[in-house]
Amino acid sequence: MDGTLVNRDGVIPPATIAAIKLAMSQGVQVTLATGRMFRSAARCARQLGVTIPIISYQGSLVADPVSGKILQHTPMCIAVVKEAIEIARQASVHLNVYIDDELYVDEVTDGLKRYAERNGVEPHLVPDLVACLMQDPTKLMVWGEPTELDKVYPLLTERLSSQCLITRSYPTLCEVGHMATGKGSALKFLTGLLGIEQRETVAVGDGFNDIDMIEWAGLGVVIDTAPEEVKAIADWVVKISPEDGLAELVT
Repeated sequence: MDGTLVNRDGVIPPATIAAIKLAMSQGVQVTLATGRMFRSAARCARQLGVTIPIISYQGSLVADPVSGKILQHTPMCIAVVKEAIEIARQASVHLNVYIDDELYVDEVTDGLKRYAERNGVEPHLVPDLVACLMQDPTKLMVWGEPTELDKVYPLLTERLSSQCLITRSYPTLCEVGHMATGKGSALKFLTGLLGIEQRETVAVGDGFNDIDMIEWAGLGVVIDTAPEEVKAIADWVVKISPEDGLAELVT
């Protein structure tokens, strides 16, 4: 969504909305695949008129944006999240913990306020994130300055890569989820549910967290502002504008 569907101002260009609605009226099945919380993604889905299940939390949750019915949920175990929090606290970073589609934090910063506003969520402030882990979290997000993330990311991958999917979605963000998740595996699950062949799918992305989805899809499309490593695996690299967004690609 962010960087592809949603522009830098946090909105979906009207031209993109019109193009997607036209495509759906002609029988194209459209879904969203994002690292965002389900409630945030569902809000965008409603804006587009998307009614088939959407993929959120980097593939950890597939749910119906209309009814909220969960079709697949793969959370992390509490013990692993505790270890990840312990590792992350070795650097000057911030932590978001997502449980039951709610956001938990242990500090409120200007950055968090902007994040909450952009995603349309209200964070729960708790004195200790570890103490609030009463059920298995869907995702842990570590965010901060790129130099700090450069320290944390190798530590997380060294200690937890055999148990977690660890993605660097942006230079300022590192997301940790269950190892069996990912946008690609979630898309495979969803297309199987809908009876859609792999060769009939098109996936669009711009980040490292999109690679497995782009590789799996019948046609993998990457935005030209993506890192070179991501563009290298694309079947098609496209340029989008802030005004029209994905309109030209969709039409």
